[in-house]
Amino acid sequence: EPGGDESFTTESYPYSPFTHYAGIRFPDKPVTGKDLLFRVTSVDEQGRRCAGRTLGYTVFKVKWSWWWENQGAGLSAYIQGNGTQKVAEGELVTPAGADATFTFKVLNKDWGRYLGVVYDKESGHVTGDTVLIDWPDWDGRADRSDPEMLSMLTFSLDKESCRSGEMVTAYLPATAGGKALVSVENAHKVVSRHWVSTSADKDTPVQIPVTSACPTNCIRRKRLPCRSARNRAGP
Repeated sequence: EPGGDESFTTESYPYSPFTHYAGIRFPDKPVTGKDLLFRVTSVDEQGRRCAGRTLGYTVFKVKWSWWWENQGAGLSAYIQGNGTQKVAEGELVTPAGADATFTFKVLNKDWGRYLGVVYDKESGHVTGDTVLIDWPDWDGRADRSDPEMLSMLTFSLDKESCRSGEMVTAYLPATAGGKALVSVENAHKVVSRHWVSTSADKDTPVQIPVTSACPTNCIRRKRLPCRSARNRAGP
C-alpha cells in the first residue's frame, strides 16, 4: 500500500468437513421401566435427509463421578474414560423420508445418566449427547439404592424453563432425618439459601421463587451434611 495504510481482503468459501452428517434425538422425558424410542438420521452437506446410509450407534452408562473426574469435555473423553460402561450398540440403515429408530430399556435399578453416540460409518462423522433416564415421577426415589450416591446428591425440577415471577419446585430424594441446604446462585452471588428438612418416606418438594436476580442460567445446589467424612455432596 503506497500510503502506508493497511489493506486486506477477505473472502468466504463454503466448506464441509464431512460429506454426510449423523444425528440422534432422544425421547422426551425418558423414564425407566419402558421401551424408549431413539431416532437417528443422516443428512448431506445441504441438510437434506439421506436414505440408505449405514449408521452405527452405541449407548453408554455414565457414572455420576464423570463431572469431577473427567478433565476433557469431548465425547471421546467420555467414551475412552473409566467413567462409562457400554450397554447397547448396533447398526441401522436410514429409510427414505423418515428417521431410523432403535429402542432401549432401562430398569429402575439402572437409572442415571446415559450417553448416546451415533456415527456415519462411511463419512466418519460422529455425534452424541447425554440424557438423564430417571424413575417416573409417580414412583418416587425412596427405594433407590446406589453406592455411587454416597458421593453425589441428586434432585429434579418440575420444569425445564421458567420466567421471573414464577415458582419452581425442586424434589429432594428421600433421606431419613436429614437437613439439606438449598441455595440458588448466579455468576456473582448467592441469590437465596435456606435449610430444608427431608423425609424418609418420600421425596421432599422445595418451592423456589424465580426472581430477576436469576440469569438465563442459574445454578441450584443442595448439600446434605453427612456423618461420614468420606461422603461428598455435589451440585
